[in-house]
Amino acid sequence: MRMKRVILVCLVLIIALPKPEVAAKGKKVKTFLLSEEEISAAKVFYSVDDALISKKKSYVLDLTNQHVTGLPEKLSKLVNLQVLKLGYNNLETIPEVVFKLANLQYLELNNNKFVSIPERISKLTHLKYLTVKENNINQLPESICFCTKLRVLKAGENKIKELPADIGNLNQLRELDLFNNQLTSIPESIGELSMLELLDLDWNELSKLPESVANLKELKSLRLEQNKLVKLPEDIGNLTNLSELKISDNQLESLPESFARLKGFNELILTKNKLIELPENIGEMSHLLVLDASQNQIKCLPNSLAQLVNLKELYLHNNKLKSVDGRQIDLPSVEVINLSLNNIESFIGKINNCKQLKSIDIESNNLNSYPLLFTNVISLNYINISNNLIRDIPLSFTKHINLTEAYFSNNQIITISKKISSMKSLQKLFLDNNKLPVIPLDFANIPNLDEIDLSGNPLYSWHIKQLKKKFQNKHLVL
Repeated sequence: MRMKRVILVCLVLIIALPKPEVAAKGKKVKTFLLSEEEISAAKVFYSVDDALISKKKSYVLDLTNQHVTGLPEKLSKLVNLQVLKLGYNNLETIPEVVFKLANLQYLELNNNKFVSIPERISKLTHLKYLTVKENNINQLPESICFCTKLRVLKAGENKIKELPADIGNLNQLRELDLFNNQLTSIPESIGELSMLELLDLDWNELSKLPESVANLKELKSLRLEQNKLVKLPEDIGNLTNLSELKISDNQLESLPESFARLKGFNELILTKNKLIELPENIGEMSHLLVLDASQNQIKCLPNSLAQLVNLKELYLHNNKLKSVDGRQIDLPSVEVINLSLNNIESFIGKINNCKQLKSIDIESNNLNSYPLLFTNVISLNYINISNNLIRDIPLSFTKHINLTEAYFSNNQIITISKKISSMKSLQKLFLDNNKLPVIPLDFANIPNLDEIDLSGNPLYSWHIKQLKKKFQNKHLVL
């Protein structure tokens, strides 16, 4: 009974004790968190002293680019501070007083001289936005995983080599920017960032991604350029909300079968990888407007390529193609095709549907004749067939009635039909470095021709005089 009375007295004393805020000043200090809209509307202070004058209403303090090397202890009196901007200063460490700002939601520390983030970062339990870009940080502390209200974490352009194993605890994260670091791996727990919309891993040293990346169902932007990736997660096709995918400048040899399920973006850029082929089911990506698979090692094209009925631009230059079937590139909406810098010796099949094709580039291949499958494409404005082994330009070439520019430089052309003079739209004609002794003087009558290059040909001297006289009102290069 006596023991019960002692416990009861203690409880009464505890209840009667004043709260710390009340004890200090006789009344409670009210603090609260502002919404994003309220923060945007709040007054911005640009010095600590000015902020202290109205400390209860000081919510935003911007000390950006003020040569700050430290912060005074009196900053801790700004108990309602929600936003602190310290970017572009000379801080070598995060001042201790920052961790006393319990209501801080936004902390900007870009472009300072940090090499680390203290474990005490976990004290900022209301932090939603943290940016530490352009420092010398070599790792993120494990304690950052306790900042579970973080929505944006930007740590690009540092020297980070690894991420905390439990980074998946940041389940409110929408943006994770790790651009231009030294990451060689990503923790499997990253797949637990269920609300992540942007993941920027460009310019790192990653050779693979965890398969759990395919669990990021809300992801809209995935940036992986300039890494060392040899493959992508097998189920990457599960990322059906992706509207941006950057995978150029890697070492990808193939794409997973599920890749074709990605239908949220209009441009697919695969440049500078080691792809030997495109997925056989790439035709399922019929939403594509631009496909750039240049600078790979592609040796053949899939037949389903022709199913990309909305494709406007196709770039396959600098690969290892030896033959192209016209049926594979017979695309009804295509306007630009670039097949230059391959090993193409021939085109087979026909083209019937390229009614919108305006530009074709087949420069630097091994063609010994003009590819006849293009002769019925009357929509062409531009053709470049330079640096091949072509010996003549066929009469059928004149069917390109809308052609404005034609480049036949560095071939083996001996003769050229005078019928080309009927091509009234032609403005530029490059025939330099061929084997032409003469050209038809009627070319001077092409009404819109303003530039013709005949340099590097074995032109007869008497013919040169004729040309100079006949083309005196044109830009003639001999």
